[in-house]
Amino acid sequence: MPLNANTRFPSPIVQINVGLKGASYVINIPKIEAPRITMILKNNEYSLPDFKNNDRPLTILDVGANVGVFAIYGKILNPVNIIHCF
Repeated sequence: MPLNANTRFPSPIVQINVGLKGASYVINIPKIEAPRITMILKNNEYSLPDFKNNDRPLTILDVGANVGVFAIYGKILNPVNIIHCF
């Protein structure tokens, strides 16, 4: 069965520009996953609790990580966060 444009794997990599917390980030992600960036990062789909001591890194377990968008989000919030993706 021939593949068409909707089922072609692997998906090509695209660059997405995201502005968060007053900074701009360029994220390389599979094209098929690009809409997740808008949904999750730009529309604040994810959130972490506001901890009083933000100087300490958080250790975050991301179970079901898929392409790692939550890991990117966690690092944008605090670059010293430790994130384990499964």
